[in-house]
Amino acid sequence: MEINSVSKRGPNTSSQAADIAMAGFFTDRETQYTAHALDELRKVQWATSLISKVETNGGINKVVPSLRFEVRYAHALHRQNIEAQYEY
Repeated sequence: MEINSVSKRGPNTSSQAADIAMAGFFTDRETQYTAHALDELRKVQWATSLISKVETNGGINKVVPSLRFEVRYAHALHRQNIEAQYEY
């Protein structure tokens, strides 16, 4: 008897599906702001891993929404002069 078929897909399956579904919902303004945030982060040493991850995944126009959020969150930390250690 199969109780929960979702668990057999793995932990990231639903997250990946949500990211793909949300990709078309970003406005031009949101995309422009995220691109601006990424450009600012290029000057920040602790953000190099994040920038590399974005570039590896096709650049800002092709990355999944969760990665766009990471860019915007990192930018917010940077604007508050907070240094972080990025990991994924």
